[in-house]
Amino acid sequence: MKRLKIIGLLSTMIFFAVACVNNTERSDTVTDDIAQTAENAGDAIEKEMSELKIKLQEAKEDIDAKINEIDGDMRDATAEAQADLRDEKADLQAWSNEIGLKLQQMESAVADNWESFKSDVEDFFDDLDQELKES
Repeated sequence: MKRLKIIGLLSTMIFFAVACVNNTERSDTVTDDIAQTAENAGDAIEKEMSELKIKLQEAKEDIDAKINEIDGDMRDATAEAQADLRDEKADLQAWSNEIGLKLQQMESAVADNWESFKSDVEDFFDDLDQELKES
């Protein structure tokens, strides 16, 4: 009878040891999965930020080209047309300054507010596209 109790106790201890080992393995797997998910999320955010930065820089280049075109047009324009071109150039320079600000904000943006920042920049591009179509 005493042997049965010892065997039962040993069996119970072995069962708990196996359960703990399996639980530890599962815990390690979950921890690895969480780490991988976090790494994937970080990579995705970095990719989005890189793509958005390129889009901002390209928009700035387009605006600078338009400003240079206006400068050329002003040489041959009448006084009245020059006034209109100066206004248009001032608007474009304001957009260019806004892009510079967005690029600075992007550098300091963190993952916690990335989606809000991205939405703000997308709205900005909608406004910019409308402005460029009108000019």
